[in-house]
Amino acid sequence: MNEDLLDRLADLDVPTPTPALDRIQRRAHSIRRARQGRRAGLVGLGAGALVLGGIMLPPGSAPRPVAQGHPVTSYLELQSARAADQGGPDCDSGFGLMIDPAQWSSDPAIEESASLLADPPYPLTELNALKTTMGCPPAMPSAVLYSTSPVRGVSVWADVKDPFAGVTDPIKALTVRGAAGQYRVVNDSRFVTWLEPDGSRWFAMGSGVDVDQFAAVLDGLTFDGTTLDPTTVPDGFTSAPLGTHPASNVTRRWMVKYGDDPETGVSGEGVAQVTPPREEVNLEVTTPGSVPPQVVASASTSGVQFVQVNGQLAVYAPTGDPAVSTGGRLTWQADGRSYMLWADHGLAESISLAEQVEHVSLDDARLIASTK
Repeated sequence: MNEDLLDRLADLDVPTPTPALDRIQRRAHSIRRARQGRRAGLVGLGAGALVLGGIMLPPGSAPRPVAQGHPVTSYLELQSARAADQGGPDCDSGFGLMIDPAQWSSDPAIEESASLLADPPYPLTELNALKTTMGCPPAMPSAVLYSTSPVRGVSVWADVKDPFAGVTDPIKALTVRGAAGQYRVVNDSRFVTWLEPDGSRWFAMGSGVDVDQFAAVLDGLTFDGTTLDPTTVPDGFTSAPLGTHPASNVTRRWMVKYGDDPETGVSGEGVAQVTPPREEVNLEVTTPGSVPPQVVASASTSGVQFVQVNGQLAVYAPTGDPAVSTGGRLTWQADGRSYMLWADHGLAESISLAEQVEHVSLDDARLIASTK
């Protein structure tokens, strides 16, 4: 959904319940994947891509900045100002190719990503492998700071084009790191951009902090180029490990669906107050998994919780209003891959399902049976 539409929806005073946004998004997601799964063909990818390095951020309207030459988030697609000025690649565009199962064994990254649930609650109904080629490698933030209690997050992205260009809603002035910056507030998210002394534009997003706290965190950080000095991370925050910047512009996404719960909801008056759980579980594994899952907390802290999955830090984010939906996404990283489990089973059961994810060989009988 685009920003203008979401802004209009956010301003509506609706006296009766409306269909949960997460159900609409998931249905569209499921339809796209089902269509893709029925053919091994090209899939066009534009600036609205929902996943970056295996990380999906909460839905919402926000600026679309451009940084480091690479598409950045579900609503942040960043392209290097330098690359654009010098006629570099179009980092916002690319294509996806659904790989024929007969070709899986020839791609080591697909072999690395192949995973299933050991004891799924529903039958395996869809299995796909998507190879995505973008104009540039996946973006990496320069800093991802987070707090688990209270849940807060701040992420910083270097070398961006003006993220507020063309924005019509109010933009306010804010002094950031000694420079004249600009900021926007969207729901529980804060967005700010400024120019560093070398003339490069930077962008940051934060949640769980007010504007003054946000600016204070940014003011206290020191960077060597675009590398954070860890000793400047403020008390109460932890700096997420960033790993190595991916050199390739190609990622693979392993997509598994269990169950098949068709949509039965209707819009208008008389819509049920509570969205019944969907009898469906989705698992996605992205290789390489570049962006740390903690970045989710810098986009929104609404309903976000930090938990553990087999000893790995994971982030759980609701996919709708927790008052009427049990849907949520659980995201974690392990062995250089990003994992996302998407289900309507609540937090505790989602963790239980995530902890039974197992890597499988491509000659596993379950894979062979599902691809016939």
